[in-house]
Parts: sequence; structure tokens; C-alpha cells
Amino acid sequence: CILMDRWRMEESLEGGRDAVDGDLSSFLAKVDEIGELVKDLASNNTKGSSLAIKKADEYLEREGKRNREGQVTQDRTVITQSDRSSESKSVSSSAATGTEAPNRETAAFCHALEEDAKERGERRKEREEKGKLKKKRGNEAFRKGEYKSAIEHFTEAIAQMPWDISLYTNRALAHNQLGQYEEAIQDCDTAIRYEPSTLRAYIHKGKALAALGKFQQAEECYREAFKLSPKHREQIEGYIEDMRQLRTETSA
Repeated sequence: CILMDRWRMEESLEGGRDAVDGDLSSFLAKVDEIGELVKDLASNNTKGSSLAIKKADEYLEREGKRNREGQVTQDRTVITQSDRSSESKSVSSSAATGTEAPNRETAAFCHALEEDAKERGERRKEREEKGKLKKKRGNEAFRKGEYKSAIEHFTEAIAQMPWDISLYTNRALAHNQLGQYEEAIQDCDTAIRYEPSTLRAYIHKGKALAALGKFQQAEECYREAFKLSPKHREQIEGYIEDMRQLRTETSA
């Protein structure tokens, strides 16, 4: 719409320039013509003077006709502009009325989005409350040595809060305690996939791999853990030493 308005404005300006240039050329031509008539009328030559009078009469008649036609054209232009103005107002009014429906639809859509976001937020809050409770019970069961119960609580907590990475590492630790090393590795891989810098995931996975006799892979996990947290170097080196001792015992 803005481009169309600019185009119309430029067309109007160009038309105005053309009109001004045309009027100026016409005016100058008339000045020259009148100048010649005046010169002939002032001439002492009788024949030339009579011809000049005839030309002057023709000029006056021609200009009078042009003026009359110009008035009619001007009147028609005024009427046309008035009609266009009325039509423009009508179109504008229709356009304004036509935009009311889309505006109402947009407002309704935005309101629906706000309500949906609010509802989702409330549901998420409820899920977090349930998930935190299950996580707490899982930690309590683990401290009591009730690893199977701990796994059940952590699993229920994950169903409510799948974004909580610590639930996967906690459950992996419980799996390791029960000798369920493949399950522990799966939980660690999930945690690493969600958050590659999860230190505990590499440590628990390293222990599970070592228990399965996959010592090279286990050492790689421990090395990765050291890269993530050099401040835990002593602890991680202890895990590596335990793994090497286990490998020696297994090969003996």
C-alpha cells in the first residue's frame, strides 16, 4: 500500500511537472504571437495592418473558445475529483471495516496462546512437584541400600521430569550397585546425550564398562571425565587404578 501511494504521488508530481512545462511553453508561444501582432498593427503598411487586424480577431476568437472549453474541462475535473474522493472514502471505510475481523481473530489467537502457555506452565509445575518428591524418595532408598526401590522412584521421577540429568546418573549408580551394568551404561549415555559435560555420567559409565571387562573403553571414559574436571584428578586417577587392578586380577 505504501509503495502504491508513493507511485501515485510520483505520478502526480511528474504530471504536475509536465503541466508546468507545457503551460510555460504555451505562454511563451503566445507572447511571441502577440508580440508579432502588435508589431504588425503598429506598422505603417496598410495591407500589413489589415492582415494584422484579421489575425488579431482570429486569435481572440480562438482564445475565447479555448477559455470556454477550459472552463468546461475544469468543471468536469472538479466533479470527477469529487466522485473519486467519495469513492476513496467509501473504499477506506470498507477497508477499515474489513480489517476488524482479522484484528479480532489475531487478538483471539494471541489470547489462546497466552492461555495455553499458562496452562502448560501450571502442568509443568505440578509435574516438577511430583518428580522432586519421587527423586527425594529415590535418594532416601539408595542411602538405605534399597537399590531396587531407588531405581523405581528414579524411574517415576524421570517420567515427570525427563529434563533432570541427575535422575539418569542417580539411576545409573543404583544399576551399578545391582550389577545391572548395561542398564547403567544406557542411563549414562542418555545423560551425556542431553548434556555432554555431565561428569558423573562418564565416571559411572567407566565403572560399568570396567565391570564388563571393557577396560580400554572404561579408561577413555575416565580420561574424558578428567578433561571435564581437572580438579578431580586425584579421585579419577583412583578410579583408573582400581580398573587396572581389576584387569590384572581378571587376566591372572
